[in-house]
Amino acid sequence: TLDTQGGEAVRLGVSLDDGEVRILTAHLSATGGGAVTPGQKAWYKAVIDNGVTLDHTFADVAAGRHKLKVWRIDDNVILEGVSFEAAAPN
Repeated sequence: TLDTQGGEAVRLGVSLDDGEVRILTAHLSATGGGAVTPGQKAWYKAVIDNGVTLDHTFADVAAGRHKLKVWRIDDNVILEGVSFEAAAPN
């Protein structure tokens, strides 16, 4: 999706347990021609992949159950899935 509010990106937020909301941003610029800028290249990839992947790492998370909250910051954001990856122990 593209920004419909006239900004520069589409954003959503994530927070873990009662922690601070972290903003994740997709900078996409639609183009009918070649992809020159980073935003246009990201748009091409999003069209080919049929979606955009945004990553975030929460530091120093203890083992056990946690609550992940996803916050809609901008319109047109659709969450298709969430995946988790545990860090290797040191």
